[in-house]
Order: sequence, then structure tokens, then C-alpha cells
Amino acid sequence: MHDYPVSVTCVSCATIICQILLLLCATAAAAVTDNGAATLLFCSSTIATSGVYNVSCSNESFFFYVIGCADDSANGSSGNAGLVSVNFLTSPYQVVVSDYPVFVSQSKVGGLAGCSVHITYLAPIPSALSMAGNVFVALTSPLLELRVLLLTSLMLGGGFVWVRGVNEPNASIGLLSVVAGPQSSIVCSGSYTNQPRCLVSYGAALVVLTSSPPISNLSVVLNGTDVTRAMWSSQSDTSNISSFALVQIDNSTNAIPNIIPVAKTHSILLQNVVGTVVGSRLLALLYSQYPGSRMSSTYPQFHGALIARNCSFVGDSPVAAIFDLSDIASASITLVALHVQSFLVSIVRVNTTFDAAAASSCSSTPLSLTIAESSLVA
Repeated sequence: MHDYPVSVTCVSCATIICQILLLLCATAAAAVTDNGAATLLFCSSTIATSGVYNVSCSNESFFFYVIGCADDSANGSSGNAGLVSVNFLTSPYQVVVSDYPVFVSQSKVGGLAGCSVHITYLAPIPSALSMAGNVFVALTSPLLELRVLLLTSLMLGGGFVWVRGVNEPNASIGLLSVVAGPQSSIVCSGSYTNQPRCLVSYGAALVVLTSSPPISNLSVVLNGTDVTRAMWSSQSDTSNISSFALVQIDNSTNAIPNIIPVAKTHSILLQNVVGTVVGSRLLALLYSQYPGSRMSSTYPQFHGALIARNCSFVGDSPVAAIFDLSDIASASITLVALHVQSFLVSIVRVNTTFDAAAASSCSSTPLSLTIAESSLVA
């Protein structure tokens, strides 16, 4: 065991780290205040107007729709124009956030341009494996923000939040935020058995992007989340490994790992995670090496902040790092109080030219690195 009390800091990307802290505070505040003047709905409802909603679903409830944010002062939306805040008291299999007619009845299509959609899960979430996403997003217009807060257990079967592009040039997302709080846990059905388990190659991820529209800011936070029933490895049986990705770009319809558009800025935070974080390429690009195959590659064009505090990591690959990044514009990586048993971070082809605007938002130094109070087991 070796200790590495290394500290190499760069304040140029401090703004991104501050954004993560502000995001945590804002999300926590929203979870407390959004319940103030809420409308009670059932899962058979479709939301097309702004307001605060408490939603209860029966055991047979599969879908819940958010299709717009038109102003409706009678629904508590005064002062919250453009905001749809949904608190699930019991959870459906899938929430559809869409204004794309293919996924929403023509008679119900609203408009999500300029909308902010906040979703808070307060009750256990069933697996949505066959539906490809507990939160499914397909847009024809610019969505200001989508915030998803997990305060309960998630039965992860495939992707949790799945953003699917529909070749609509006007579609975009300003902020996509997925935060799992201290009360949350992530579970793979049949945990601690050979099958089933979470596999990145089969789409297990908190965020899945498939031909995604442009995303300005992408944030994924695990803050005190319990992953003991979703991530594990076995020294006696190397095939008995369960893991999920934080962000997965699904490019599996292509035979080569093409560099494709990703979020302009990333904020990734793992803090006080309960259990061991297991896996490789927790940020991953999937592609198809041959028909029917799904291979992972390094995550392209990472720009932003990666922070891990008070966590344990174990890798599952001799060649791929837990965070395997390529073509970085600029990044701030902070690793504090970690116990690592593997290859934690790999960075290849540092590049500050592919996006001049992104590169100039930090400094001419593309990478800042802080390591403190951490240990590495060979």
C-alpha cells in the first residue's frame, strides 16, 4: 500500500466545482420547497402546464407523461413560469418527457421549449429494462433543464435516464442533472447471484445518450448512495461482476467508436458512496465491433470536473481504467480520501483544439489534478 499526498491545483476550473456544490444545494432545497402548493395527480394524467405535482401511481401504472409547461396560475404555477416539478409518492415504470409526436399522442402534444422539469423520486422505482429508461427523453425543442433527484431505491435494469435524439435540429438540453442523495440506493435485480446483474455492455447506466441532442451541462452525483447491491466483484469467479456506468454514450449501431457530440461541460461527483465502486469505464462510449456485439471505448471529449471523495474503487479490467478519458479539452480532477485497487484514471490524446470556446473557458493548462489522503493497492 502506498500513500500519495500529492497536491497539484489549478483555480481556473474552480467555477465548475462551485457549480456542483450549488447544484447539490439547489436540488436539496427544491426537494423541500416544491411540495408547498402541490396538485395531487395519478399516473393516468399527462402534465402540459407548469406547476408542482405530487403523483401517486398504482401497481399497474407504466407511463407518466410531461409534454409541456404552459402557464396555469390555477395550478400553482404563478411565479414558477416554465417550471414543472413532479414528486413521485409512488413511482411508475417510466416517465416520458417529450414533445415528439411519435412518442406522445398527437392530441396531447404540448411544447417543452424553455421548460424546466424537476423530477423527485420518493418511493422505490421498479426496473424499466424492457422500456429502456425510467426517464425517457425525446425532444423537438430546446429544454432549459431536466433535474432528476433520487431519494429512494432504484431497481436498475437498463438505463435510468435515457435521452434519445430524433434528428430534430431545434432540440437541445441546457442542464441535465441526475443526483442520488444519501437516502438512495441502487439495486440490480437478483443481486449476489450469477444472473441477472448489472452489465455496462447491456446498457446499465444512470444516463444513456443515444444520438443525443446537444447538452450544455451534464451533471451526475452520487452523494452517500448505497451501491452494495449493484456493484460487486468476485476474486474466485471473475465472470461474477456487476457494475453500471455513470454516463454511457450508446453508439452501438456503428461499427467503429466514432467521436460523436457529447455534453459541452461535465460535472461528475462521487462522495461518501456506501460500498465499493466497481467497474471500468464508468464514463463509456459503446460501439458495435461486429453485428450483435457491444464494446466499450474511452469516453470522448471530456470537459469539466471529476471529483471523488471518501470512496473505494475496484477495477474489473487489466487494460481499461475506471475513468478512461480521451480528447480532453480541459478538466479539473480531484481525488481525496480514496482507497483504490486498480487503474483509476487514464487520459489519452489531450486536445485543446477541438472546441476553442470550451478550452478558453478554463485556462491554457488543460488539466488540473489534486490527490490527497488516498491509498493505492497494487
